[in-house]
Amino acid sequence: MFDELTKSLKSVLYERVSSPLLGSVGLVWLAYNWKPVFYFLLSDEIVEKRIDHIATNYTSFDHNFLYPVLIGGAISIFYPVISFFPFWVAEQIQHIQRNLKQKLSMSQLLTLEQSMALRAELVTKEKRIKSIVADSQTLRAELERQVKNLTDENTDLYHRLSELDIIDPDADPREVVLSSLEKKVLQSHTGMKDDYVQIAEDLASHLDENLDDVEIALNSLKRRKFLNESEYEADKYGYTLSKLGRKYLGYQKAQLAEKVPNNSMQSTADASTD
Repeated sequence: MFDELTKSLKSVLYERVSSPLLGSVGLVWLAYNWKPVFYFLLSDEIVEKRIDHIATNYTSFDHNFLYPVLIGGAISIFYPVISFFPFWVAEQIQHIQRNLKQKLSMSQLLTLEQSMALRAELVTKEKRIKSIVADSQTLRAELERQVKNLTDENTDLYHRLSELDIIDPDADPREVVLSSLEKKVLQSHTGMKDDYVQIAEDLASHLDENLDDVEIALNSLKRRKFLNESEYEADKYGYTLSKLGRKYLGYQKAQLAEKVPNNSMQSTADASTD
């Protein structure tokens, strides 16, 4: 409680002392009453005699109260107005100095050494930028190559696994007849990520085919359960390979792989007969 009262009293006294009005009044009062102040502080007389002397010779309503209040109040009112002019002059001088410095810096020519150093720095930075761009392009090409290799390996592994299964007659290329466009559409679904789908517009653009024909092929493959259909956007559907479609592509690749050795052996036999 006592600490809070002390802090509050100190705060009030600080506000009073730091007040421009009280400060101005105090300075004017000291200017009018400096003699009694110095007499009271420096005189060798006892305190009672100093007080009596000041009360007898330096008691004046005008000097002790009226003039300090009037002049101090006037100073506190007009001081901000009076101080604005020196501030404005100083700001104008600084503004002129900044403008002059800017003009001189823009008009001053660089020395030969400064020009050469600046040119060398620019060349170094350009080389660094080109090196960073080249490294990023090389890294991107390497990543794309690795992605392609992994995709091809995954596709090949799937085809090999499908060869080990008993051939599903519904997916046997020797039994199932697909048009050339249906085969191309089905083949376009390989190598896709799990959350990716194909839409008719993209397929038509990629295969350079008519959109209506592509949509007919997609509906046919969906009806034959080679493709799965899912809602992509409003009034649009996406397509992914079904298990049966994967089997068909695996069987087809296996049969193509069998034909290549057979053709090679037939060509060798023909050559021997000749």
